[in-house]
Amino acid sequence: MKKIRFTEKNNGFCGCFSGMPGKQEAAIILMNDDGPDDFLSRIGMKWLNGMGLAVMAVGPEKGMKGLHSWPLENVENAVRHLKGTGYKKIGICGVSAGSSMALSAAARIPDITLTIAMTPMDWVYWGYYHDGMDGASERPAEGESSLTWRGESLPCMSPP
Repeated sequence: MKKIRFTEKNNGFCGCFSGMPGKQEAAIILMNDDGPDDFLSRIGMKWLNGMGLAVMAVGPEKGMKGLHSWPLENVENAVRHLKGTGYKKIGICGVSAGSSMALSAAARIPDITLTIAMTPMDWVYWGYYHDGMDGASERPAEGESSLTWRGESLPCMSPP
């Protein structure tokens, strides 16, 4: 599986693309809160490629260490890139926190015409860090939503 990498700095989104030679009709964006090149993304890309779909995994850069104030415009930029390279139908798929990301993006980006949310939450998650501070593997990002749109935080559930 040949992958093409994208960065927020160079492309406006952090992503990893795996196409299907000779097929540019449809592509699916795979959402993962741990980043586009982690184990879950790689397995998901392999699974979707096996069904004949081009896949663009999109998520936060590794340096973000969690999901907090992540702009959904990154998904919009990935959609724009896929459309610009000839893909006519764009779907989005997410698991767990990625399902919240996928549902939130699909509700705001009309070019996404198929949405798959596996184990979805019915709220936007609060922002969180994976930075090991105080020995915790995960901690809330005080006062931050996990997602933003057009520079505004999305309303979110408060941490417990």
